[in-house]
Amino acid sequence: MRQPLISMSTTVRNPERLQGFLGVLKQVEGEPFNSATQEKYQILLIKHRLYLPTKIPKQYIDLFKNSAEDITYDIAEKIFHAQKYEDPPMRGRQSVNPLNKLGFCIAKESLGTVQITRLGNLFLSDDADIGYIFFKSMLKLQLPNPLSDDFTSKQGFNVRPLIATMHLIKAVSGLTQIEFSLFVPTLTNYGKTKSYAELICKRRALKGKKEIESFDKKFLKGFYKSRTLTDEQLSNPFEYGDNLMRYFRLTKYFQIVKGPFGWWKVNLEPSRIKEIEQLLSLYDGAAMNFESLDKYIEYLTDINQPALPWESDATKSVDIIQSLIELVNSDFEGLNVDNQIKVKEKHEALTDINLADLDSKELEILINNLRAFRLEIIQLARDTKLKRNIEKLKCILA
Repeated sequence: MRQPLISMSTTVRNPERLQGFLGVLKQVEGEPFNSATQEKYQILLIKHRLYLPTKIPKQYIDLFKNSAEDITYDIAEKIFHAQKYEDPPMRGRQSVNPLNKLGFCIAKESLGTVQITRLGNLFLSDDADIGYIFFKSMLKLQLPNPLSDDFTSKQGFNVRPLIATMHLIKAVSGLTQIEFSLFVPTLTNYGKTKSYAELICKRRALKGKKEIESFDKKFLKGFYKSRTLTDEQLSNPFEYGDNLMRYFRLTKYFQIVKGPFGWWKVNLEPSRIKEIEQLLSLYDGAAMNFESLDKYIEYLTDINQPALPWESDATKSVDIIQSLIELVNSDFEGLNVDNQIKVKEKHEALTDINLADLDSKELEILINNLRAFRLEIIQLARDTKLKRNIEKLKCILA
């Protein structure tokens, strides 16, 4: 049996494009998602420049270079058929796949007509809180689930990827890009979290390049249950890992630190540590059981589910605020005197406050304001460092 990796979408690699994809899908809302509609959807994506095919006929190349010129449906259709896909409708199914997974739509041939869900319409609205919507959707994403046959319990799947990844990152104090790519797309069962943490620690103790490469190949052979590895089996974890990280990043619950050569490291976002601790105390990363497909769809598409601990318990909100104030105070102390003077008044207004006087909505506002202020402090420090480095460079060049 083929062992699949956890994947969001190899077609829509950049989740920022999903709003556009959903907006185009709305044009076929109410139509049966049969082969004809699947092709039509993919053609519309080409028409709206949301999908760029690899084989563009020569006479249309300039059309794609000139973004101001409209692409007609007829031309988009000709471009689509010029690709000579073995299964043309499959392209539409692949493009809609992440929208289904996140609960933004119901677009499956077996489920009738295309429907943009309440969550999907919220995602399309002008005042959408993209980070919050992605967080709630990724929090609920689980494998297996009643909406998909791609990841089954027979294949060993029993995981909520977001939660299981948080548990793993916490256990090993962050992951490098290679570690993330090896151990997150393959984390198909929440029960593997502890053993994966041990494997990561063993890998970190290795010194030679050949020793590490041998370890990685042995691990992947074990995952795929194969004596040899194809080029695809070697590269897919990195491709899928990059894709997963792009989706996780939009939740705002992860901190990405990029290195000088493009490599990155990921850890839990410091300003959300209390929320993460509260989540991990509730969830171990196992998939939930649902009575029916309808129950799962109802759960997946409801922005209010699941209720978050800090949204219903004021004491948990206070814990978050106290943690944020500690971070803000530490960042403030790290500023130079001039920058401290610039933000002193705002710092005092946000940190010297009687939390007992605030209701739940006011606590939520304070949490958001503290996060925004912390970003302001961090940016001030970065700007100051940049100016200092520029001055040093001028002195060297003088």
